[in-house]
Amino acid sequence: MHLSKKQSIKLTIAILVIFFTLSIISIKLNEEKGRQTQDINEASGEFNDFTISKNAEIILNNFERSSMKNGKKEWEVISKKGTINPITKKATLEDTELSLFSKDKIVKLKANHAKMEFVGNELGNAKLKGNIELNINNELILNTETAYYNKKDHIKKMQERGMQKDFSWDRSVDGYVNVYSEALMRGCGINTADWK
Repeated sequence: MHLSKKQSIKLTIAILVIFFTLSIISIKLNEEKGRQTQDINEASGEFNDFTISKNAEIILNNFERSSMKNGKKEWEVISKKGTINPITKKATLEDTELSLFSKDKIVKLKANHAKMEFVGNELGNAKLKGNIELNINNELILNTETAYYNKKDHIKKMQERGMQKDFSWDRSVDGYVNVYSEALMRGCGINTADWK
């Protein structure tokens, strides 16, 4: 098939128009896909490719969040509804249950209202108000109007308890002397009590 010069120019122009039209359609589809991906990321809590104002809030329904350490649950929050700011990580919740777990205790707090602040993925503090039920191991149940939990205070108390213990060399030396004395007595029949 042989085309005239005029036909070749028309065909070239037609191919270029088709090429540019398809390119524009492709760009528009990719932009739309990017917006949909951004919407999905926003809904799932990933905030990577755009800016959120400090007063933005996400509405929560049937909210659950917990923390595991060494395969054991440390704390858990369950709430019927509320809001959370993804920047400040502060949440305002309603009909909330906060559970704190330790080796031998489960402390559950149920409240009408709660304000919580998360530090990273951890619960930093919680202020609970309104018709609070405090349940410790299903053995002790107390009712109050307000309750407060602050992880910094909890850690500070653990540090203070640890600092009250005697880790001095005097205590360690006594332990080593007792071990060596026992070994000398059992192994060689030497009584070190006579050395004092």
